[in-house]
Amino acid sequence: MGFNLNIADDFIPEYPAFRRFLDGCDYKGMVNPADGVFYPGVTDDIPRYVSKCVKIAITKAAGFEVDIKCQFLRLSVDGVKAPHQAHNDKLMSEYLCIHYLNRPEDCQGGTSFVRHIETGMDGQPENSAEFEAWERDHSIPDAWEVLSMCEMKENRAFIYPAEAMHRAEPVGGFGKGAEDGRLVMVTFFDKAE
Repeated sequence: MGFNLNIADDFIPEYPAFRRFLDGCDYKGMVNPADGVFYPGVTDDIPRYVSKCVKIAITKAAGFEVDIKCQFLRLSVDGVKAPHQAHNDKLMSEYLCIHYLNRPEDCQGGTSFVRHIETGMDGQPENSAEFEAWERDHSIPDAWEVLSMCEMKENRAFIYPAEAMHRAEPVGGFGKGAEDGRLVMVTFFDKAE
């Protein structure tokens, strides 16, 4: 497929206050209205000032005005079972921004971009055979090869096309709670018209 990975370090200046806020959030999980799937460790409890700052930062990093479609926080503690490990988010938007929220001592892994070994699929399934292969193998790590990875770093964000097949690393999360678990803010967006 080929795509550009746009990385922005020191993403928002309001990060230190936001990081303190995150330790007290309730990550009870939510059902995504787009696909009807329950996602554990998710909350949309994001302060309005942070959402505004993130929109400005995404616009600057992406190089175009953006229309935010959905935004949430996701906590993946040790042993978490994601509904779909390898996946794409084309159902949600054209692009997405992952913002890493871990403190430096807790940063590990990141997000890998993967290709299905059997079919070569690295984006949105294009036919019924690819969709069946994805349904069968989305949570079998050895069925996918890692093409590239964005390493986790505190207050780092990256933007990429939502159709890219990717997965959270390490698979299965880490840590015990908001203070030390894998924590990201996900923002789905389109180009503003």
